Amino acid sequence: LATMIVDSVRYNSELRIRVSELERENARFVEQRDELEQEVARLVEAGEELTEENGHLGDEVAILEEENGIIHEANEGLVEENEEHLERR
Repeated sequence: LATMIVDSVRYNSELRIRVSELERENARFVEQRDELEQEVARLVEAGEELTEENGHLGDEVAILEEENGIIHEANEGLVEENEEHLERR
């Protein structure tokens, strides 16, 4: 009976040690999870900012394309005028 008690006490002690190890490991995992959640939040915010910036850039591109079209039409008009001047010479 004494041997069983000693073995039981030893086993309980080993279990307590293992539980402590698992609790420390779990605490590290929780800390890592919290860090990852913070990183995800930062990435989401950065993604939202990039999406907003992309929208502004899209607006700027549309304006530049419109201006480019106007310049292109003006250039075509100048080419026609130059051709007319060359034909007159």
